[in-house]
Amino acid sequence: MSLYVLSSKDLCDDNLNAQLNEVYEKGRCLHICATQSLKKLRLFDGKLSVNNNYLLTFSELIKTIGNGIYESDKCIKSSDQKYILFKLIKYYFENKSDKISILTENTFNELRHQIFNFYDFLLFYDISIDFETIKLIKQNYTEFEVLLFSLYKEFKKIIDELRSNNLSFQTLEILADDIKVTHGMETVNKLKRQSIREYIKNYDTVILDGFLFLTDIQKYVIKIALKMGKNVYLTAKFNNKITDDYLNSYLFKPLFDEIGEEYNLPNINFKEIYNNTALDFLRNTYPDVLNARKKDTTNLLKDGSVQIVKPFFNRESEWRYIVEQISSKIKDACENNEDKIRKYLRMILP
Repeated sequence: MSLYVLSSKDLCDDNLNAQLNEVYEKGRCLHICATQSLKKLRLFDGKLSVNNNYLLTFSELIKTIGNGIYESDKCIKSSDQKYILFKLIKYYFENKSDKISILTENTFNELRHQIFNFYDFLLFYDISIDFETIKLIKQNYTEFEVLLFSLYKEFKKIIDELRSNNLSFQTLEILADDIKVTHGMETVNKLKRQSIREYIKNYDTVILDGFLFLTDIQKYVIKIALKMGKNVYLTAKFNNKITDDYLNSYLFKPLFDEIGEEYNLPNINFKEIYNNTALDFLRNTYPDVLNARKKDTTNLLKDGSVQIVKPFFNRESEWRYIVEQISSKIKDACENNEDKIRKYLRMILP
């Protein structure tokens, strides 16, 4: 099966909804949204025929498959793996025969969370490091990098021993009685991958909707779905040259290269889009809102909670404006009354 990109000038555009409905008609579909807001948009704007298709966010997907995983005593949780790494670093530097500076040991301890993220990435793809690889690293890289991969080799060895319930004397010495060992243990990422495969097999098609970048596990969803013979669709909006170049160059093109398929630019009139400014796009998309008197603006939007104020140069200036507006309105409404201020803050803050 194949990977496709569904594109339009906006994620809520009628053209994109029509394309999604065509995909829905081809079979049972797992529709994964990047955000909760996009999920609500798809559910409540009435333009999608959801029917027997299942629509959820990626976070909800991981939570759904993760509930059973984390409750299992066979799961080597991320917190357990971080603790194992902490114990391993301590043991490794205490027993290393080579002279290693205190600075290096302290660096490993201070960076252990970042180091774990790197090791977790390597474990996700089940990458092994052997002695020959360590020798090659020694020839071309620094002592720190040699230690980094040597330590990973020992870390993976412990994880593999926990999986097989066959612990060496060294592993027993490192872990002591801190980790409860059960036969057939597995890392949380491996269990997630197994659960994702089971989940996807019930659907004919997978849609990843509104993603600006992809994590390793999101890429895994795409690759395993294709491997299982499913069609996979990605959605994207193209209305700004900078973000469009980013999507094409750093998301879609590398992804298609990874799976061995040719990526063709979406069939969109880019010249027409790029000749418009941000305000032109808003005027074309929401003419009633921008042409309305200010006091009528909110009445023209579906939920009455949003008004378009002005374009901002960047996200920082947008947030500064929001904070200033909130502060000003609280000050005007409360007149330095602390009880009222607390009341308003409770309404704003989670």
